[in-house]
Amino acid sequence: MLHLLYECRYVEKCINRFNNLPESLIDNLFESSIKYSQECQEYWADLGIDLDDEEIITKSNVKNNISPSLLIINEKPLDGDIVLSLELNCSWEDEHGMEWLIKGNNILYVGAYEGISTLHIPEEGNHA
Repeated sequence: MLHLLYECRYVEKCINRFNNLPESLIDNLFESSIKYSQECQEYWADLGIDLDDEEIITKSNVKNNISPSLLIINEKPLDGDIVLSLELNCSWEDEHGMEWLIKGNNILYVGAYEGISTLHIPEEGNHA
C-alpha cells in the first residue's frame, strides 16, 4: 500500500507540473512544433502532394492546430526529475500525430509520436 501511495504522489506531481508549465517552456514547445510542421509540409511537397488547402503553422496559430490527447506517466526516474510524455493530435500529421517529451525544464523530443523514452532519444526527426 505504501508503494502505491508513493506512486500516486508522483502522478499528482506530474499532473501539477503539466498544469503549471512555465510560459517560456510552452513557447519553446510551440516553436519546436512549428519546426515539425514545416518538416511535414516539406516532406509532402517533395512527394508532389498539393498542400494549397493546408494552413501554414505560425506562432500565432500553432495552439489552435494541436490538442493533447494523452499524458503518459512512466515510473519515477532515479534522479527524481519529473518526466512528461504527451501524445498530441496536430492538423499537419493526422496519422502519427506529435509527441512532446519533457524532463524537468528540458525539452527532450518534439516530433512524430513514437513512444519515445528518456533512455533513447532519436536525433533524426527530433525538433526539440
